[in-house]
Amino acid sequence: MALTRNDKLKRKGGNRPVRRKFLLSTEGVTERKYFDAFGKRYGNEYGIIVRFATVASNKKSDPNNVLKKMKARLAEENIEAKNGDEAWIIVDEDGRGQEKLWPLHEWALASNGRGLALSNPKFEYWILLHFEDGASVSSSECGDRLKKYFPAYEKGDRLDCGKLLGFLDVAVERAKRRDTPRCPDWPKVSGSTVYRLVASMRGERIEA
Repeated sequence: MALTRNDKLKRKGGNRPVRRKFLLSTEGVTERKYFDAFGKRYGNEYGIIVRFATVASNKKSDPNNVLKKMKARLAEENIEAKNGDEAWIIVDEDGRGQEKLWPLHEWALASNGRGLALSNPKFEYWILLHFEDGASVSSSECGDRLKKYFPAYEKGDRLDCGKLLGFLDVAVERAKRRDTPRCPDWPKVSGSTVYRLVASMRGERIEA
């Protein structure tokens, strides 16, 4: 009989599977709140622990700073790709272009167990995909459209993650469709590769 992933990751001398750790470095409070809720809701089901390399903040961030904080935290954390642990950077495209984003892409490619989850134009676009297809949405329109579903929404302050996670599967499918054929780095038009992080957390394989 073939061993399952959890069977392979069981501790020596016990039946309790090792939980995979996901270390996330994010730009703002919305991303952190979303994945904190994801970890609390699905941690037991998927056998994961969600940790953060950055402190939740509404201050404007920068991709280079998000990367620096990830590197600093990795030096402290025991993240082992061989055990299924992963480290992901979550940032926005938001008009930044190749010069700002390429170092993050290179970092993700440099080692197993790393990933870059990028939303174009911004993370709120990934949130929007929980409710609609998100065709041709500008950065300024993301917040306006979200207020249709969260009237008091303002940069994550009133984000109903319980409601959002109820539509997670449809958001993943919408993001997949927009990422066909699969982009090698990040979406150049409206899209989000956050679904790849979600799939990895759920132990699913994303076909190239």
